[in-house]
Amino acid sequence: MAGRSEVRLPVLTGRAWAFADDLAAADILPARFTRLPAGEAARRLFADLDASLAAQLRAGDVLVAGQHLGGGTGGSEAARALAAAGVIAVVASACALTSRPARSRTSRAATGSRSGT
Repeated sequence: MAGRSEVRLPVLTGRAWAFADDLAAADILPARFTRLPAGEAARRLFADLDASLAAQLRAGDVLVAGQHLGGGTGGSEAARALAAAGVIAVVASACALTSRPARSRTSRAATGSRSGT
């Protein structure tokens, strides 16, 4: 229709790494590596599942998983390591991975959240 702009969706190109349901944060980045800087942690991704997998990740890759991706502790560290490895997207029906900066106490109070939640 004239005058209407066409909706354009982004197109991602890259390799997709497919995983089964219930891929925990500790499967993505084992707990012993969560305190490493993100770039170094990226070299330890999936170490307990396949020690060679981290070296195969390339910029533009996509992680595809089923349900309950990133559950358990260490989700934000795993997300930062994936980003440092060049993973540009994560596709899952339910995902607990986050890589957001911690909100300040003031912003928690403004939204009604309690400290530590």
